[in-house]
Amino acid sequence: MFSAATGVFLIITAYLALVGLAQICVTVGRWFAAQEGLEHCWLVVTATPGDRGMEMRLRQAYAEAHGAPALDGVRLAVVDAGADPETLAICRCFCQEKGLPLLAAEEAGGFLAAGGK
Repeated sequence: MFSAATGVFLIITAYLALVGLAQICVTVGRWFAAQEGLEHCWLVVTATPGDRGMEMRLRQAYAEAHGAPALDGVRLAVVDAGADPETLAICRCFCQEKGLPLLAAEEAGGFLAAGGK
């Protein structure tokens, strides 16, 4: 009933199905493992003096942190590193709108190390 070609075809199909299933399991395992590690990660945007592109950088960082699957779980914070009043006003407004922390440079390390508490 079965020819040699049919037998070879079935063996190759079964082999490829097993390899594909193994690859899917490995990919899902890596995805779950990566999810745990990013919960404690911060994406920090630094506000410096004379930064004319601050609003665009903030919007881009926020979009990446909340839209990219690879960054799922990463939190965003803005650090004032001596920004001029105009840049600082942009940062305050954006952080207030999005519910993000705006930190002074000297308090950033402790805040981020404590997990945002």
